[in-house]
Amino acid sequence: MSMHTKRIEIRWSDLDAFGHVNHARFATFLEEARDEWLQRVVGPALDDFLIRRIEIDFLSQLVHADDSVDATVTLERIGTSSLVTSERIVVAGDGRLAATAACVLVHTGPEHVRAEPIGLDLRALLIPGS
Repeated sequence: MSMHTKRIEIRWSDLDAFGHVNHARFATFLEEARDEWLQRVVGPALDDFLIRRIEIDFLSQLVHADDSVDATVTLERIGTSSLVTSERIVVAGDGRLAATAACVLVHTGPEHVRAEPIGLDLRALLIPGS
């Protein structure tokens, strides 16, 4: 299946009052990788996908001294109108796994009103050779 990794610098604005990367920033790191992957794979059709569900397991704290992380998204499966991805945040410097996540994205079409089937054209982009 398709996989993409994005290196993301940890910024001062990512930190909370305790000097740790705020838990909400973990979701932002994953979003950056997911959006970049979808943009590369499906182009403008990226706008036709919405997150239905995301769950994150926080495994290790991140601090500014960690410098940067690699956020990875892997396409696990395609349903009639949805995609399921598995995602990871790994500290670039020492390989420490900071978080894992699972995400369900729904294909909605341009009106974003209800789920719509993922057409053969999009499937071919998501899984070349399908």
